[in-house]
Amino acid sequence: MNPVVAVIAPGMMGAAVGARLADHGLKVLTSLEGRSAETRERAKAARMTPASDEEIGPPISFFPFCRRAMRSRLRNGLRPRSRRATASRCSSTATR
Repeated sequence: MNPVVAVIAPGMMGAAVGARLADHGLKVLTSLEGRSAETRERAKAARMTPASDEEIGPPISFFPFCRRAMRSRLRNGLRPRSRRATASRCSSTATR
């Protein structure tokens, strides 16, 4: 059974990570609540599966670069569910 992975923010970097994971057969969940049409299209092109925060639930593990963000999300409404997912929040800063 392939793991379920959640990429919380499907921006340019998150969608790229999600697409790479989907390329390798993983199911990639993402939260699209309140996201722009551009972000929704990006997630769709990356073969990410839209899911609510409740469906995603808290992760059983997550990548070290997103610990602070996940703690914040857990404090602000992600509730435990039986679904087990690995979560990642990717962000980048454009330089000019």
